[in-house]
Amino acid sequence: MKSAAIAALRVELEAAREVLLPQVQGLVDLKNIPFFTSSAMAEIEQELADHKRRLLLINEGLAALDSLEADGYPEMPLNSVPLPVMNELNAQLAAIEAAIDEFAADAVSVIITPGEPVDK
Repeated sequence: MKSAAIAALRVELEAAREVLLPQVQGLVDLKNIPFFTSSAMAEIEQELADHKRRLLLINEGLAALDSLEADGYPEMPLNSVPLPVMNELNAQLAAIEAAIDEFAADAVSVIITPGEPVDK
């Protein structure tokens, strides 16, 4: 079963990538114009680096979504174990439940103090 959450994230990330791709290309083109001062060029290079970093993160996010889907997300199949292991797990569960039964929560008291009546 495909996850609606993954599908929605994929749509969002792909849309963001489509916005970023021409921005990165424009910044590369801008960087190749030789008329900028060194401070302007430094700002352009920083903006290009920021956009490339975001694009890389989006691509990694899309790859992670692919991996989740390939792993069967959101389903998590039960692990089949031999009967002796299951018996051991059930015995431990019973022991833990027996120990928990030895505790009781402290009583909580609630005090309600009525206010003064107010005419409507």
